[in-house]
Amino acid sequence: MIAASCGESLGYIWLRKEEINYDKLFYLKGIALIEALSLIQARRPEWFEEYKRLLNNKE
Repeated sequence: MIAASCGESLGYIWLRKEEINYDKLFYLKGIALIEALSLIQARRPEWFEEYKRLLNNKE
């Protein structure tokens, strides 16, 4: 529950500031990552696409 809230909170902070920190996003795991990504995908799909692109480049 706490991890989910943390991911959600970070997502809302980035959305409110209109600036995302992909380095910090990559540190999130599990439900925290799912919560942050669900917000980002719904409200800033271009950020989500960039996350996927960066993730593919890391592999």
